[in-house]
Amino acid sequence: MSIEEQPRWKERGWLIPYLMAGDDVFGVGRLNWWIEGMAQGRLPDGGIPKIEFRNSGSHDVRDGLQLTPYQGNKENKAFELSAHGARSHIEHLVQLMRGGWDSLVYLVRWLHFGLGLSPLDSEAPEAPYDANWGHLLYAHFELGRLQAADCDVFGDIIAESKSKGFNPGGFYPTPQSLVHLMTQMTFGDMELEEGRDPRTASVCDPCVGTGRMLLEASNYSFNLFGQDVDALMVEVCAINLAIYAPWGVYIDKATRELLGRGNGEAYQRSLIKQMDEARVEQGHQPATPESEDFEFNSHGQGELFSFS
Repeated sequence: MSIEEQPRWKERGWLIPYLMAGDDVFGVGRLNWWIEGMAQGRLPDGGIPKIEFRNSGSHDVRDGLQLTPYQGNKENKAFELSAHGARSHIEHLVQLMRGGWDSLVYLVRWLHFGLGLSPLDSEAPEAPYDANWGHLLYAHFELGRLQAADCDVFGDIIAESKSKGFNPGGFYPTPQSLVHLMTQMTFGDMELEEGRDPRTASVCDPCVGTGRMLLEASNYSFNLFGQDVDALMVEVCAINLAIYAPWGVYIDKATRELLGRGNGEAYQRSLIKQMDEARVEQGHQPATPESEDFEFNSHGQGELFSFS
């Protein structure tokens, strides 16, 4: 079979154009906003568009989505544009294959490849039982449902289906509500108290699982890192980031370096000046001398400044 005759879904990254097209319809516009900033060689202007992450049992529909006509696959029209609807859709796809753990694993790897998250030289994953599974998913999968869900759908399915032979690694994610609370406690007043842009703060989850902590942190920071002993969970995490927090996976070297040095000295000087103005308004002394005669020293992912 020639390259021209290969199915579309066998091309690494074939889902990315669909991800971009659905970003402003089913998502909150994060991907296109992020790409525009990278194209200009700087971080995007303004605050990060917020996402209120839900659990997969939620029937809530994000504002505006209920007014969006969705002309998807006729067989799937009964699945609402909510977290619960997205979960029903994914479970339906698993059952269309063979059902069970192997089917879910193949779906994860099919998505991981389609979103361009696998190594550059990788090929489309092979179905374990039926070579037509890839064609079946291509005909029935609807990315917009995941974009509209605002939810770690795969994490809930994996953790809650232990009795069906799923989850052999014993993965049990932190509840979304607790992750939300922990993130708020971490980032709450970071900008005022620490004198830095929280968007450049490094966030690293050493037991990242399906990425819930990074998803919540993406409401504040671009600088996301994670690792896990379970390779499949890392793939699910990458899928979640691609859909909801694209700077976690779609980031060029120059932008990563920009985050690593905290946007540069000029930006930090400007930010510190803003922090000092806020301190003065609150009746406190400024943290830096009026001459602004201080120098910056790189330190890991952040910046330290010292007076000369």
